[in-house]
Amino acid sequence: MRKITSTEKIYLVLVIVLFLLLLIKSLWIDGYHPKNDLENAVYNEYKTEELNNQNILRYKRIIKLYKLSDEEIDALDFILEYEYKIKLRVYLFGVIPYMEESDYIVQ
Repeated sequence: MRKITSTEKIYLVLVIVLFLLLLIKSLWIDGYHPKNDLENAVYNEYKTEELNNQNILRYKRIIKLYKLSDEEIDALDFILEYEYKIKLRVYLFGVIPYMEESDYIVQ
């Protein structure tokens, strides 16, 4: 078995530090905090309805709420309960972000 060179040690430390930064970003910084009571209602309803049954390979987290304009609401083919578009980020193992998607709360 060969010894690890100093360059390999530096790369290993760098990978560990970057992974820890990703972990901090994904778990504490990426979360969304509602700004008013209506956003809080949208956030809580979506969280209780859609985000309760998640698996570890496809863990979703709300990262943003967008207020829809009248033109955007008219363009949709369904009736919304709230006039908000919910932006979600999908994580692998709850830490590694790999996709973003949007959703609505439909009546």
